[in-house]
Amino acid sequence: MSTQTRLQAEQQEARRNFLVTGARSFLQGTAAMAKFHREVYHGCRKALENQLPALEKALAMKLDARAIIADPDTWDLADPAESVGARLWIENWGNIYSYCWWRYGEDGEEPVVSAVASIESAKAATRQQWEQALKSVDPRVDRDERELWIEQVLSPDAFGDFESALNELLGSFAALLAKAKGRLKPTG
Repeated sequence: MSTQTRLQAEQQEARRNFLVTGARSFLQGTAAMAKFHREVYHGCRKALENQLPALEKALAMKLDARAIIADPDTWDLADPAESVGARLWIENWGNIYSYCWWRYGEDGEEPVVSAVASIESAKAATRQQWEQALKSVDPRVDRDERELWIEQVLSPDAFGDFESALNELLGSFAALLAKAKGRLKPTG
């Protein structure tokens, strides 16, 4: 038997073993992922609810815990999310997020998970003002095309207590929002 034939046979056997194992554990695995999604959402929601008074004070507006929803709203095997958390929609303003974010590190191999507190303004001009104000208060504020956030990278062992880390991070974010709000230009 040639080396190439032997390698192909080993690959076929490894694939067969993988499929057998997958068939036996598929239901348990998908149920575990759905439960994990629910547990992370509930922890993110709880942290957001805990910090609602600080966020209300920082933004000088009433916030309604009943408007907090899961984000994404369900776990989908066909389209798994890279983040799981809670979102508070504020009419005519935008969103406040509390979530956990998974991605690969700079080396492209090592997974990284962060606790994240963020805002998403409904209006681009308002978002730019918030960005300038927040970055003038704290340069660690990061951005993408829709969100402004701060994050705390969590070690795998620390993830068991992500709720406390997120609660603390949201408290810090509320303090940043309060400081930044004073630097916003009046609208109207």
